[in-house]
Amino acid sequence: MRELGVETVVHSSSGNAGAAWALYSARSGIRCVNLLAHDVLPATLQQSLFAGADTYLLDGAWSEAGPMVSRATERHAWFNISTLKEPYRMEGKKIMGYEICKQLGWELPDVVVYPTGGALGALAIFKAFEELKQLGWVKGNHTPRLVVVQYAGCAPIVKAFQENRNTVEPWENLDVPPGGLKSVSSPGGPAALRLLKETKGCAIAVETEEAMQAVATLARLEGLFPCPESATVLAGLSRGLDSGDICKDEQVVLMATGSAMKSTPILSPPNAKRVGPNDDL
Repeated sequence: MRELGVETVVHSSSGNAGAAWALYSARSGIRCVNLLAHDVLPATLQQSLFAGADTYLLDGAWSEAGPMVSRATERHAWFNISTLKEPYRMEGKKIMGYEICKQLGWELPDVVVYPTGGALGALAIFKAFEELKQLGWVKGNHTPRLVVVQYAGCAPIVKAFQENRNTVEPWENLDVPPGGLKSVSSPGGPAALRLLKETKGCAIAVETEEAMQAVATLARLEGLFPCPESATVLAGLSRGLDSGDICKDEQVVLMATGSAMKSTPILSPPNAKRVGPNDDL
């Protein structure tokens, strides 16, 4: 974008993207305008502010964020970096697909489970898979199945999939914890629905409490500490195994897209045991 002469980028973010864009913009000498959700997690807000981004909190329905960014883009001639408004984020996120194949010895997995908001990440991964197949860099010619996972309190793609529709209706009555997966209109929804049909995948909605429990499970069993929106993939895997949409003998990749270090204000870990200096451990 710097090479193309972009001076100001603008977008809306309820999760990690706002912080990331603020920091990358600072490094590149590009102005960043961030419209963040009113309940944005403190760490995300701090990153945006410390990086010098023009940071705004939306005091209203999150569904208004996208239109506000579009209006600002037209009014100020800023560069809109929202989901699927430009090609470069898709190309950048493709590297997740390359990494999956490389770490699997240049083989494609059977299933990819992705925590899905706007759906850009899932679309990018499968674009990478197709390109690697065309280049002959991966073994076999099968296409992994995509499993989309969303919070039950914001599941427009899941709803459209279950109703066998090709379009996504805006989600009403948003009810998810602070953080990501707040895409009420899911810009990449129609493309994700096509991909689900093409790969014979499925879409699963999980409750917030399931995601919170999955954070603890991954920390305890795997030494990983994913944010709740990332942990939805483990909850989704459990549901997929129960329903038969995912088989136990398949090679399944769960994509974790963020750390829970930002999510500590909304996590409720067990209480630590208090001891004195003369107590035995």
